[in-house]
Amino acid sequence: MANGVKFSLKLLIDEKRNKVVLAEAEQDFVDVLLSLLTLPMGIIAGLLKDHNTILDCYRNLNKSVSEMDIRHFENDAFKSLLLSPKSSKDIHRKRLKLNMSYTSPTEFFVCPSFFKSASCGSRAYSNFRTICSCGALMDLQVLVPEEEQVEKVIGDVADGVFVNCRSSFIITDDLKVIPNSIGDLINVLKDLGYTGYNDLQETLIDVEFEEVTFCFFFSV
Repeated sequence: MANGVKFSLKLLIDEKRNKVVLAEAEQDFVDVLLSLLTLPMGIIAGLLKDHNTILDCYRNLNKSVSEMDIRHFENDAFKSLLLSPKSSKDIHRKRLKLNMSYTSPTEFFVCPSFFKSASCGSRAYSNFRTICSCGALMDLQVLVPEEEQVEKVIGDVADGVFVNCRSSFIITDDLKVIPNSIGDLINVLKDLGYTGYNDLQETLIDVEFEEVTFCFFFSV
């Protein structure tokens, strides 16, 4: 997880209502926001473990698995799978300015007889040391270069991870994201009951990991 990463946001604030109406953000912030859609719920529960939220029941489920003795699972791989689930988009999140969850290098394991002539017949592989259909432990690690783990890398050096770096966006307080343009901005304000900027104040702020986490998981 990146430390010391900051994002600059331009906020439109209704001071009379003490409310942030919307924010204008660049690609790197929106990239991180959209990356939440790629996070498994087990990872989200881990990110919320130190916060009191409406997701307390889910957090408690995560804690139950963490504290449960390994003898209650098929093997330690299944417990690890529940606590640290993998996503096919892990490799893309590494390119984010702020990765909301630590992404360790992906490992792949196959049955010990995978490459033998007397194979068990299974051609499966796993991200964890789990049990093969033949009953053997899939503990033979095979190396797969990162560039071969996906069909293609999303974006390029000049672009963002999920969105084009030449774009900026409008984000409302209920996390609606739309491209930033004069027409769209006016429409958003009109939908919120504002006829213009007269009642709004513009403020620039810098946000770091804690504020980003709060913004993403506690928005209403």
